[in-house]
Amino acid sequence: MKAYLEPQDIDKLIAVCNCVRDQIAIRLLFRLGCRVSELNSIEHEKDIDWADRLISIRHLKKRTNLHCPQCNTRLAKTAKFCPGCGQTVTSLISAQSAEEHRRRIRIDQETLDAIKDYLQRRQVKDKRLMPLSRQRIYAIVRQAAAAAGLDGKILQIEELTQDHYISPHRLRDAHAVTWLKRRDSLESQRALQQQLGHQSFDTTMKYRKMASKELSEIYDSIWNQ
Repeated sequence: MKAYLEPQDIDKLIAVCNCVRDQIAIRLLFRLGCRVSELNSIEHEKDIDWADRLISIRHLKKRTNLHCPQCNTRLAKTAKFCPGCGQTVTSLISAQSAEEHRRRIRIDQETLDAIKDYLQRRQVKDKRLMPLSRQRIYAIVRQAAAAAGLDGKILQIEELTQDHYISPHRLRDAHAVTWLKRRDSLESQRALQQQLGHQSFDTTMKYRKMASKELSEIYDSIWNQ
């Protein structure tokens, strides 16, 4: 059982894809560490800075806001009294809002060249770099895993109670752990938080726990313990 995928596993997934589009999708999920929704939102004409090798990632964060039914003042979930009208809170009005966040991520030249080649080959006219549904991207990753001999519930993630199949989010995990294994410092950890778009630093630190376990195993193997 693996705790996460390693770069050589990602290479296997890419190698078995017989479609350039699928190769690019898997490569970007790993190299950018982006979510499926973020991959879907990339527009090749306005979100890719070809000269500086930067890709602008958009993330739509949905929030549920609670309001007082008397004066419409925004309330916390545990509010007993409304600070606006002073009335006892007996019921709440729930409303959803969405906030768009952007972050610019650097991409390696090899991946950028592969994207250029893909765009020159494809015949579909679409402003999106990956004009695919969420379900289709999941299917691409799962089919590649099966073809590469990595099918089944082979991932045992400590924070979760069940074993897992390879999925697009596991490529994001692999990006984070590879990052911390190669450079683990406070500066690097903060950079990874920005790279992944985490609001909480604690969320980023769960990957350090995974990476540190691997470093301990390497240390023990070196000293024959």
